[in-house]
Amino acid sequence: MKDNRLTKIVSFLKEIEGFKTIYRRILLDKRRNESDAEHTWHLCMFGLLLNKELDLNLDLSKVFKLALLHDLPELYAGDTYAFDDEGKKTKAEREEKAAKELFGILPEDLGEELYKLFREYEECKSPEAKFVKAIDKIQPILSNVCTNGLTWKENKTTKETVSNYGVEYIQVDTKLKEMHKNLLKEAEIMDLFYS
Repeated sequence: MKDNRLTKIVSFLKEIEGFKTIYRRILLDKRRNESDAEHTWHLCMFGLLLNKELDLNLDLSKVFKLALLHDLPELYAGDTYAFDDEGKKTKAEREEKAAKELFGILPEDLGEELYKLFREYEECKSPEAKFVKAIDKIQPILSNVCTNGLTWKENKTTKETVSNYGVEYIQVDTKLKEMHKNLLKEAEIMDLFYS
């Protein structure tokens, strides 16, 4: 019985190895795009470093779990660029189907646990989910500041579009709002937006 359980866990771990090769639209430099795995790592670093700075009283373990799982269904569903209006129409349905299929590889109890965490993130059901959703919107802005706006310029993304993206999630904490505002100001000073 336990061997079968371990076999399923190992099968899942083998399957998610491919997560390292799911690429986002965000450019790291002119040679390659950021992978979902790199994005996920960066969100975990945001959580680790910001946890005590915010007034949210977060369970850091839960933050890590949500960050690690939030994009995992993209292994099957693919990444949808934040400003791809056509792709966003089917995103939720594709990711829901992918989550059920992917987490179904695991032993039932573990698969259900991960699926519930994925749904918690999607539905912003907890302070931790709201925080991870907020940093998921801020992280690409920071990445674009670090790459001189490569992604925004290549995709003709304006300041207005970036400023409005996910702003409702960032309202969860005043320091996150300040971080968002400061990154946008830095991007504007550096002339990183498409105009």
